[in-house]
Amino acid sequence: MKNKQRSLWFWTGCSRAAAMGALTLLGLQPACGDDGDASGAGAASGTSVGTAGGGGAPDGAGGSGGSAAQGGGAPASEPNPLAAPLVDSLTRALSDGDEATLAAHLGPNAFYVDAEGRSDAADAPRALIDGGPWIIESRVDSHHDVFRVQVRRNDEMSVLFGAVGDDGLASWLALAAPPPSDPASTSPGIRAYQQAWMEGEEEERAALIEQCWADGARYVDPTADVTGRPGLEGTIAAFQSALPGATLVPTSGALEAHGLVHFLWRIEGAGMPPLDGMDVGFVDGAGALTLIAGFFGPLSPP
Repeated sequence: MKNKQRSLWFWTGCSRAAAMGALTLLGLQPACGDDGDASGAGAASGTSVGTAGGGGAPDGAGGSGGSAAQGGGAPASEPNPLAAPLVDSLTRALSDGDEATLAAHLGPNAFYVDAEGRSDAADAPRALIDGGPWIIESRVDSHHDVFRVQVRRNDEMSVLFGAVGDDGLASWLALAAPPPSDPASTSPGIRAYQQAWMEGEEEERAALIEQCWADGARYVDPTADVTGRPGLEGTIAAFQSALPGATLVPTSGALEAHGLVHFLWRIEGAGMPPLDGMDVGFVDGAGALTLIAGFFGPLSPP
C-alpha cells in the first residue's frame, strides 16, 4: 500500500528561543532545516569549537580527510545540500516499495542499522522496505556529511540518521527509536565518554577517552570534525574553555543495539539558555566508539 503523506509534527525538546540563544553563544546560527533557512549550523563566530576536516572512522562511518584540531573559532559546517534530496528520494522509493531505486541511492559499502539488526549493502534495500513506509515528520537537519530527520513508521516515531557522500549516495543509515529514559541504564563505555566531556583534569580526561574511544574514531558536530583521541581531547578542552562553568549532562539512557548507540544530552549554565541535543554513533566489537555525530537543538517541522 502506497503512502506518500507528509504530516506536520513539532519536536518536543527544548524551546525554540532557548535553542537559538544557546546556539548563538556557541557561535552558531539557529537550526531551522535544509530548505533555505539556517540549519543545524550556519556561520560561526570565534567561540565555536573544533575545526572542519577530520577523517574517516572505522565501521563505515566515513569522513572527508584532515587532521585533529584543538578548536579555536573554525567556521561551523553549512547544511549539506545533498542530504535533503537523498532523504526525499529514499522516502519516495520506500513508499513505492521500489527496491531497485533504493539500491541506486546507497553507496557500494553502505549499511543500514535498526532495532532488527544490521544489513550491509546487498541486503540493506530489502531491510529498509520490510520495515514499512516512512512518513517524514521534520525538515532534514545536516552538517558536514551527516544528517538526521524525524520519521514515523507504523505509528512509531524514530530518527533516521545517515551520512551522504560527495556522490549523493548514502554511506550509512541508522533508524533509532527514542532512547531509554533512565541515564543509569547506559553502559560503562558510553558513561566514560559522557564523563570525559565534564572532566577538567587533562590526565583524567585522557584516561576516560582511552577507555571508550577507538584508534582513528571520528567525532563530528556542527562545529568540529576530528579524528583520534588527541582530536577528541582537544575538542573537549576547547568546549570547556569556550563555555566555562557549563555542564553537559545526559538526559536519557543510551540506546545500544547491533553496534548502534543513540542518546540525548543537555548543556546548561555558563549564562546561556539550556541547549538540548542528541548523539548517534557506532561501537566496534570491543565496545569502543568508532563514531559520534552530534546534533544541536530541536528538529524543525516540515
